Amino acid sequence: MPELEQVLKEWNDNPQCWGRAMPGYVVEFYTLTSHLGDERRILWTPILADLRGDERLYNLIASGIGWTEIPAA
Repeated sequence: MPELEQVLKEWNDNPQCWGRAMPGYVVEFYTLTSHLGDERRILWTPILADLRGDERLYNLIASGIGWTEIPAA
């Protein structure tokens, strides 16, 4: 979990990471961390919260990872 937290923070904070293919990469990365269980959702919540301002991007990622709403922090 600490490694995932660090990767997600650096990824989210780097505007150069957010290209056209990013929604697909985010969904794939979320899927690849499934072995961490539901606890990982806590780390993903801030990223989805940050994306709320971009409805298209938010909807692509949220639907791709099966979230209909951001869980309470």
